[in-house]
Amino acid sequence: MDTNERAPSRGLTRSVTWLAQLEPSELVKNFISNEYYFDHYYNLAKRAADLTKEKLAAEKGKPDGERLHANIRFRAKEPDSLREKLIMRDQTEHYDSSEAIKKDIHDFAGVRMILYMPSEPQRGKADAMIRDIFGQDIKKRLHEGLRPAELQDESQGQKKYKPKHLGYEAVHYRAPMKEEYSVRDGYHFIPGDKVEIQVVSALSHAWAEAGHDVKYKSYAYGPPTFQEERVLDALNGLVQSGDLLLEQFHDMVLKRTFTRFAHVHDFGIYLDNLDLLVSSEETRKFEEGPLDVLLEFLRLQDKDYPLAVRNAVKELGFSDEPKLDDVVATFQPPFKPDDSMTATLCLIYRMLPQLTDDKKTESAPGRRCRVMMNALTLLQDFAGQGEAANRFLREKVEMTDEVKQSLNFVLTSTRRQAALSADYEDDQQKIKSDLHAAWNWFQDQAHDRTSICGLVFRLAVMGVIKDKTLKASLDQLDIGPLSRTSTGWESDTDHK
Repeated sequence: MDTNERAPSRGLTRSVTWLAQLEPSELVKNFISNEYYFDHYYNLAKRAADLTKEKLAAEKGKPDGERLHANIRFRAKEPDSLREKLIMRDQTEHYDSSEAIKKDIHDFAGVRMILYMPSEPQRGKADAMIRDIFGQDIKKRLHEGLRPAELQDESQGQKKYKPKHLGYEAVHYRAPMKEEYSVRDGYHFIPGDKVEIQVVSALSHAWAEAGHDVKYKSYAYGPPTFQEERVLDALNGLVQSGDLLLEQFHDMVLKRTFTRFAHVHDFGIYLDNLDLLVSSEETRKFEEGPLDVLLEFLRLQDKDYPLAVRNAVKELGFSDEPKLDDVVATFQPPFKPDDSMTATLCLIYRMLPQLTDDKKTESAPGRRCRVMMNALTLLQDFAGQGEAANRFLREKVEMTDEVKQSLNFVLTSTRRQAALSADYEDDQQKIKSDLHAAWNWFQDQAHDRTSICGLVFRLAVMGVIKDKTLKASLDQLDIGPLSRTSTGWESDTDHK
């Protein structure tokens, strides 16, 4: 079960001068000399760090706003540093066995996860990642710095600096290592192995690194002076303010770059003010196109936020050299979109994933008719008008008479109502044969990356056009029939 406890107030309860006068007990001496294997704990810490780095590497495929931004450090406790810690702890814990020492000390092996943006969402992602690696029931505690009273010299009476700030702050996880994480060359699991994982901000990490050796390694540097303590304390105050500002800055950046577009109006305003488009001399922009279709496409691709749109626009060459003509030139047979639609079409084309599934979509006749009508409506929009779309289908696209006849049913037949209305459910199977050739043709086109007909069909299948009322759908589609009889428009009786 997860615990969120605060670390007990232990540590430098007396002066480092007092500490330097103490000798370790025989138990502590024996533990450091014969039972603390530095190489083992180093390999343990390195293995835990490597596991965490692997998870971070897998996060790189996610959008910046959804992945964890962190750096990983690791270390094993140096024997001299452990000696001082055990001397200090022995004064309160009164160790009676090696097992008591192992139970009390949790950071023989340590990993530090350094957060560049110490926001709550980032801390939450760090928590989830650690639990994913080491288990859901690992212990978590808040490590706070020492209080001023805890640093007073109780034995010497000399002047001691009293900090104004908390000092080092982090969240610590006590993670038991799993046997399955053993590796052939390096770490070898020993029952009871555990690692302390510290989650800390980058600024706090820098502050701790700068002052740690001076404050806690008296065997190497001697005790810090009053002035050194005061400077470190002042820096700690700046660090805490800096963490708050970084968190606020992170929130502001995320809001600007990853807030989803709630309405088409908001999307249009964003495009109107997008730096890449404002500074471009290119006249064919997005604002005149059907932004509702583009926005729905972005939503379905999980790209309906500012940074994804800006990156896609940048990939099209804006603002320096827009590559719209290059994209349009890929369509075969050649398709000339309306100028107001060119940028929208190119953006969709570049963001549409490659279709790799060869399975053909199955659906009811009514749904097939609706999807094909939506696809043809999109083709009409991209062409600029129904007449231009009709001319493209008749003059540029190769199709059999059977396909033309089936498409004519979708385009003009009054019997479409039987396919589209739930009131005519019994008649849907009767018209399935009328739709069959057009449906199969569209599905074949969808597997051709160069086909504009395949592109609009895929968009329709995805649902970028919201289904309208029957009358609205019929009124919107204005392409007309693709073939004529000697007596005029093709008769509905030709489909019976």
